[in-house]
Amino acid sequence: GDVNVSLSYDFDHESQDQFILYVELYSTADNETIYDTSPIIVNLIDENDHLPIFTSAPNQVVIPLTTPPDTPILTVTATDEDSGSNGGILYYLDSTQLGFHVDRHRGVITTTNSTLRSGDYYMTLTASDRGSPPKDNSINITVSVLQSTSPFIIFTENFYSFSIPEHSLPPLPVGTVMINEVINQTFGTNDILFSFRSPHSCFNINSSTGSITLTCSIDGELTSFHDLVIVATGPNGIMAEVRARVNISDINDHPPLFDKDTYTVVIYTNYNDTSMILTPLVSDPDQGMNGISRFSIVDSSISNLIDIDPNSGQISLISINGSLPQGDYKFTIKANDSLNSSLSSTAVVLLSIIEPSPKILEFSPSSLVFSVPENSPGGTVIGVLELITPHSLDPSEYLGNLQFEILSGDNIDYFHIVDSNATLILVNDLLDREEMESHVILVRASFIDYKVSTSSFITVSVSDVNDNNPVFNQTVY
Repeated sequence: GDVNVSLSYDFDHESQDQFILYVELYSTADNETIYDTSPIIVNLIDENDHLPIFTSAPNQVVIPLTTPPDTPILTVTATDEDSGSNGGILYYLDSTQLGFHVDRHRGVITTTNSTLRSGDYYMTLTASDRGSPPKDNSINITVSVLQSTSPFIIFTENFYSFSIPEHSLPPLPVGTVMINEVINQTFGTNDILFSFRSPHSCFNINSSTGSITLTCSIDGELTSFHDLVIVATGPNGIMAEVRARVNISDINDHPPLFDKDTYTVVIYTNYNDTSMILTPLVSDPDQGMNGISRFSIVDSSISNLIDIDPNSGQISLISINGSLPQGDYKFTIKANDSLNSSLSSTAVVLLSIIEPSPKILEFSPSSLVFSVPENSPGGTVIGVLELITPHSLDPSEYLGNLQFEILSGDNIDYFHIVDSNATLILVNDLLDREEMESHVILVRASFIDYKVSTSSFITVSVSDVNDNNPVFNQTVY
């Protein structure tokens, strides 16, 4: 029959794009013996379900009026967790005023040949992915164009980017923002005071030097960056802002972990699929190459029978001529961090190679139809149920290893089956042919030692007994 595989929770293509399911086939009458196994590979198709996220996006830029055309003044970058075209980014600039252009692929904003005027230019920059339909995200940018006679403060960068390793201990120098020049003011760069627009729990800035230091330890698996807005203030109250991003670089500090301590696999000696018998799942919260694992089998005694793919961890049988050797095998698999072999974990695999379970267990044709006189007393033996059993066993060898169950057709409990001698008996004396000439019951027989079972309909005919007086079919003729 068909096997329906359903989802038990929402899958995320960005977390894992493929699942390998190992499906075990059982009989409906026996939930212990595995009759067959098969791998099912489920590839997740990426959906365009993530917005572009800005990773570098200053919202204010100050430039002098004398800035020449085609001058890069700002670079904006965004990323999208989706893959393929769903994760491709294009940049669009929606400006109500001329004077600026954005490179759609690189996010670089430059001045154009249009004549700039002093004042603030307000524009919206949109990062849009290439999905269908596309998803986009926007930020507002203000470009302040100042006359040469206007006072303003210019940072050395339009956007600062710093990096620190995760789990760094405070106080750790992160980086420094600096003033390039102060235009049209009597004070100099040394008179500028620095501060954060909003206080931050993990960073501090020196008000005199603009040096940023770490004040708490940060886990890169929890957050990969922090955005800061730094304000530079002059003695007369003139202010300028700049954005800084502190990227938290990943440290390879987590071992790969198997999803189970022990894996159990049962296959038959005639199993002929050497492609795969098990693919364990391994997780490592580290990022990039730090999160890639390499797999191996610790035990050399199993090397002539079992192989493991060092990249995927897929465990397969080595091609063997003839049947597989019957037996129970226990071996250990190991997952090593690809860059740091000291980070590792192990799991145990219990492999049982068994003879194919006997699948011939049938009711003998002589056991499918019985007859019993009506009104027979309770305890009357109707007949003995005979079965065709594995290896043509004599009844004396399998009686006691059989269990019987009446599944349907006996709502009034007329019948009972004695397991020890496989006899079908009457429970009461209520069988009446005049009410029902035959009873069809569904009986299941389970062979305990071989863990197989079979079911069949058995007909019990009720034979007539001369127990009724003749009766006229009408009172007057």
